[in-house]
Amino acid sequence: MTILELHALYFRGRVPTLNEGEFETLVSIFPALMVAMADDEIQKEEKELINLAATEIVEDIASQGYSEEQKTLLKKNYLEEINRLTENSAFWEENFLYTLSLYLEIQPEFGGVISDFMSEVASSHGDTNEKELAEIFRVKSKLGID
Repeated sequence: MTILELHALYFRGRVPTLNEGEFETLVSIFPALMVAMADDEIQKEEKELINLAATEIVEDIASQGYSEEQKTLLKKNYLEEINRLTENSAFWEENFLYTLSLYLEIQPEFGGVISDFMSEVASSHGDTNEKELAEIFRVKSKLGID
């Protein structure tokens, strides 16, 4: 499944709040969400780090000519979609990880960024626990990241 096909599936039955390019970056954050939820609870520090990443992504995208109003709306949309994915991660896991694995076959260098972000989220509240380590290993395996 391509990012474009996943975008259509994800927003089926509702108005898309992110265009395909914006959605692509949301897909790349998903593995970190999986790690944050590995111990059945997203710690405050994990949530803050993921939201900070979303804010930085919005800043980067908005620098391509978005108005302040568009930037504010995009940030709101990203945070809402992160919350939606957090609440429905089990439903979306297979599609998101499969699509991201195909993307990484084309752009394998991006795997390191995803791996580093998963580790950063896991350690954001202090020590990385066994469940988080196991989730990092599982997700990296599904994505084909060494």
